[in-house]
Amino acid sequence: MRSSPWDGKSRCPRAGQASGSTSGESALETGTRMARSRQVKVTLMFPIRDNDGKPFPLSTWRWWRDEMTRIFGAFTTVGRVTGYWEGMLDDHCLVFAILRPAGRARERRALSQVRRFLATAKKLFRQKKMFFEYHPVSYEEV
Repeated sequence: MRSSPWDGKSRCPRAGQASGSTSGESALETGTRMARSRQVKVTLMFPIRDNDGKPFPLSTWRWWRDEMTRIFGAFTTVGRVTGYWEGMLDDHCLVFAILRPAGRARERRALSQVRRFLATAKKLFRQKKMFFEYHPVSYEEV
């Protein structure tokens, strides 16, 4: 049986298997203070099961992980959340990521790239709508 990045309890990626970061040492690890400003924090939700209660194929999750890594470089799966929509309770995996565009034009292009990703995800996850929240943030790695 193939190993899945999804554990049996939360159905969100286990630590180390969903992270897209492959950059080596971070500023946090080296003790260097790195301020980042004019970044865009993105919050996304992905269904854990289809509308018939069946888990999505591993190929769908591999595509998801590869695309998230390509777009964001790194992301954080916060965990399993339950929501109510159109008369149904649904479990989703909540994900945070940071877009790091330099300038307004690049920000618009980066957000368009996320929208294209979600349009494909909507088809693969067989959803009517996908949750996409974003807003500018400033943060620093201390």
